[in-house]
Amino acid sequence: MSTISFCMIVKNASEDLKDILPVMAKVSWEMIVVDTGSKDNTSDVARALGARVIEITWRDSFADARNTYIDAAKGDWIISIDADERIAEKDLLHIASAKQKDPQGFLMTTRNYGNDTGVEGFRPCKGEYPEFEKGFKGWSPSTKVRMFPRVKGLYYTGQVRELIEPGLKRLGIPLGEIRTPIHHFGTQSYEKRLYYRELLEKKVLSMPNDPRAMIELAVEDFHLGRLDKAIHEAEKAISLHLEGNKGFYFDIASAYNLLGAAYMKKGDRDKAIEAFDAGIKAGGRNVDELKKNRAILLAQGARPKLGAVMIVKNEEKNLPNILGDIKGIVDEIVVVDTGSSDNTVDIARNFGVKLGHFDWCDDFSKARNASIDMADSDYLLWLDADDRISPEEAAKLSRLKKSLKADKNRAWMLMIANTDRKDGDTISYQLRIFPNRDDVRFVNRVHEQILEVVHSAGIKIDSADITIRHTGYDDEESRLIKARRNLRILLDEVAEGNASSSRYFFIASSYFALKEYDKSLEYIKVARQMTNGSENWLKYSYSLAADCYLKLGKKQRAAQEFKEATRLYKDSGLMHYFLGMTCLNAGLFKDAVKAFETTASLGIEIETYPVPPNIREKAPYYYGKALEKLGRTQEAINAFKTAIKIDPCHYLAAKDIGFCL
Repeated sequence: MSTISFCMIVKNASEDLKDILPVMAKVSWEMIVVDTGSKDNTSDVARALGARVIEITWRDSFADARNTYIDAAKGDWIISIDADERIAEKDLLHIASAKQKDPQGFLMTTRNYGNDTGVEGFRPCKGEYPEFEKGFKGWSPSTKVRMFPRVKGLYYTGQVRELIEPGLKRLGIPLGEIRTPIHHFGTQSYEKRLYYRELLEKKVLSMPNDPRAMIELAVEDFHLGRLDKAIHEAEKAISLHLEGNKGFYFDIASAYNLLGAAYMKKGDRDKAIEAFDAGIKAGGRNVDELKKNRAILLAQGARPKLGAVMIVKNEEKNLPNILGDIKGIVDEIVVVDTGSSDNTVDIARNFGVKLGHFDWCDDFSKARNASIDMADSDYLLWLDADDRISPEEAAKLSRLKKSLKADKNRAWMLMIANTDRKDGDTISYQLRIFPNRDDVRFVNRVHEQILEVVHSAGIKIDSADITIRHTGYDDEESRLIKARRNLRILLDEVAEGNASSSRYFFIASSYFALKEYDKSLEYIKVARQMTNGSENWLKYSYSLAADCYLKLGKKQRAAQEFKEATRLYKDSGLMHYFLGMTCLNAGLFKDAVKAFETTASLGIEIETYPVPPNIREKAPYYYGKALEKLGRTQEAINAFKTAIKIDPCHYLAAKDIGFCL
C-alpha cells in the first residue's frame, strides 16, 4: 500500500501546528516539520503531535528548505501545505484516494481568502466551508502541485515562489488534479513584501529569461507601490513571453492585466486601456479580468479622485502601516517629510508616494498646507502616520469615494477612535475629508484646524460612518512630549502678539496634559473673558475646567462648572451626562439623577469632543448607581437592565442587579 509523507517548513507556528498536524496525521504515514529558526515552542509542539522535526539554519531559499524534507521523507508520496493554510478533514478521502494512482504531480487549488472584491479572480464565499469562510467575503484561486511522488532527483527550484513542476517536467512525470481545496489565510506585511522582493530580485538574476520570475517581481513592486518598476517588469515579462520564453503558470492575460492596473494607479487612463486591449487580443486564462477592468475604467470616466495627504517626521515604525491601509483605496498619496533622521523617507519612497520636503518652522498648518499644494486629487483625506484604518473601514472609505461629486462642495467628518492606555479610549468626530480648493487650507500653528475654514467657505459638512484609529497618545511619554511642544509654540505665538481666545484655550489644554491644573484654570478664565460666545471650544472648556477641579479634589466646584455648561447648552445630552457623572462623584445623588434623566430624554450625540466609546451604555448604568444611592432600588434595577440591553456583556450592571436583589 502506498504511503504519504506530510511535510512542512515553518517558523514560529506552534499554534498553527495544533490545527494542522492532528488533521493531516489521519492520512499520513509520517509527518516531517522543517523548522527554519523558530523562537517559540514550535519544535516541541510538532514533536508532541507526532512529527519528526528537522531544525535548519535559514539561508534565504524556500526551495532549499523544502528540499530538506524531500531528502528526509520515506513515504511513497509527499504532500505539503504552509502554516497559514488548512485542508478540511472531510476532504482527506480525496488525498487518500490519490495515493493509489500512478505517479503524477497532483495540482490542488488554493483558496486565498480576503475581502478585496477587486482582486483578480475573486469569488464570493458560498458557505461550503463555514469553518474557514467566517469573516471573509470571498477568495481568489491559485493552483500548483502540492502532492507528488518521492522520486530520485525530484526537487524544488526557485528561492521564493518555489515550484516542483520544473522537476516533474524534466523527469517526464505527468500532472493530475485532486479536487480538494487548500484554504489560505496569510497576509503580506510591508516588511515581508520587501523581503520577498529581495529574494525575487535574486531569482530573476538566476532566471533572466523566465517570464514568470519577472512577473512575480512586478507583482511585488505593484503591491509595494513602486508602479514605475512594476510597469517596466511587466513589460519585460510580456516581451520575454512573446520572444518564446516559457514560464510555469505564466499567463499573458494576467501580465497585461497587471500592466493595465499599474497604469490605472498612475492615472494614465490611455495606457491602461491600451494594455487591457493588448491583453484581450493576446488571449489567455484571465481574459475576463481584463474585460472587467477595462469596463470599470471606461465607466469611471472623469470620476472625482480622492487623495491622502500626510506630514511626517521619524515615523519609520508607523508609516508602513497606514500606507498599507490606504494603498489601493485612495488615488494618490502625498507625504511631506519635515526633517526625518530615520528611514521614514525611504519607506515613503518605496511605497511610490508623491514625496515632498518641508523645512520645519514650528507651524503644523504650513506643513499640512504644503501637502495640500502638492496634491492633484479633487478631494483630500488628511492623515497622521499613527492613524490606522482597518480593512472594514477602508471598504467604507472606498464606497464613499465612489459617491464623490465633481462640484467639490462637500466635506466629511469621520469618527476618530483615540487609543489611550492611561485615561481610556475615546471617540470623537473630526473633519478629515474636504474638497481640494484654493480657499480651503489649515489654520493655527499648532492644534491646526480646517473645520471652521470649510464651514466659512459654505461647504456642506456631512458625517460618515468611517472610523480611523489614532494611536498617537498611546503612552504617557508621547503625551508629555507633544504637550510641551504645543505649549512652547502657543506661548511663542502669544508673545509675538497673536493672542486669541482659542489660543488661550489650547494653552490651558497643554497645561492640563502636563498636570499643571491651576495654570490650566488660569488660562481657561482668560480664554472665556476674550470669547464672543460662538467658538467651538467654549462648550468643552467646561469639561476641561471640571476635570481640573476634580484633579485638585474640588468635586463641588467641578459640578458647578457643568451646571453652568448645561445652562448655556441645555440641549446637549453630553453636557448633562458629564454633570450627572460629576454630581455622582461628589455625592450629589439627587442632582445626578436629574442630570441623567435629562441625558436620557435628549440622547447623546458623538461630537468633536472626545468621549468614551461606550458612553451610551454608561449613562443608564450610572443613572442606576445614583438611584441605588437614593434607595430607589427597583428603579435602579430597571436602569441596570437598560444598560445590559445596550450591552449584553455589561458585567457591572449584571452584578449590581444581583446586589440590589
